[in-house]
Amino acid sequence: MTAYSEARAHLAGLIAEQAADEGLWFFEETAPEAYLQQELRRLHASVEELLELESDAVQEALEEVNRQGWVARALECIDGELDRLREGTP
Repeated sequence: MTAYSEARAHLAGLIAEQAADEGLWFFEETAPEAYLQQELRRLHASVEELLELESDAVQEALEEVNRQGWVARALECIDGELDRLREGTP
């Protein structure tokens, strides 16, 4: 797993953990508490939206790669190279 993937997974886990923490989502009694709750909700919504958009973008890119047949072509090239190496031909 890459450092990016690990960081992304950690962020998604943190958001899920905080969303489930009832202590963070209390009923505010004062104006500062209400402001804190409002901004915490905005932050969570923004991070969740970013993670969802990123997932959608990755999925779209993979679908485009499959539509273009790049993966199949790359696998054919790799198979051809492996065959040549096995046969000992340059």
